[in-house]
Parts: sequence; C-alpha cells; structure tokens
Amino acid sequence: MRRIIAAGLMILVASSCTTWKPVQTSPARYIGSRTPESVRVRLRDGSTCLLGRPTVAGDTLRGVEGGAFRDIPLSDVAELEAPQPDKGKTALVVAAATLVFVGSIYLAATADRVQQ
Repeated sequence: MRRIIAAGLMILVASSCTTWKPVQTSPARYIGSRTPESVRVRLRDGSTCLLGRPTVAGDTLRGVEGGAFRDIPLSDVAELEAPQPDKGKTALVVAAATLVFVGSIYLAATADRVQQ
C-alpha cells in the first residue's frame, strides 16, 4: 500500500512542478538546446497549436500535431511556450505532502488511544 501511495505522490509532484511559460530565446535556440517533448505555439494570426517532438530545420518549426506532421514557418510564430519549472507549485506540493505525512504519523501514533 505504501508503494502505491509513494508512486501516486511522485506522479503528482512530477506533474505539478511545471507550468507553461513563454520561451525567452528564439525558438531555434530553445529547441536546439533543450529538446522539449512538446511546445505550445501561438501564431501571428492568433491561433494556437500544440506540437509534439518539435524540431527546427532552417526557417521552419516542425512537429507532430494531432498525429500528423506539421510545418510552421518561424516567421509565423508569435510566441513559443514550453513546460518549465514552477517553484510556487513545487512548494505547494511539498507542503501538502509534508502535511499528509505528518498527519498519517499522528493518526498512526494515536490509533491505539482512539480504539480503546
């Protein structure tokens, strides 16, 4: 049972420690140095798409969207977002996990007194 709880907490922590944030460098530089699994692209026409396995070849951003390959000229990209660490969410998850841990220890320590 403890392994299931620990695995659940690890999944929660891993998913809660990131958030989508705008990339501060050029798409080519960011994708070339970080190799993200996915990026969110806001185009100049206002539309947004999510690209998996993004790469940059020349002046084209390439990736998988909805199971199909998509090429986007870099000149059409208004903003690129990628999952990045979020200190606030991480602190919140760590605090919640600590409360659960301390609470379970308290309940285990006082369980004998409650049952009598």
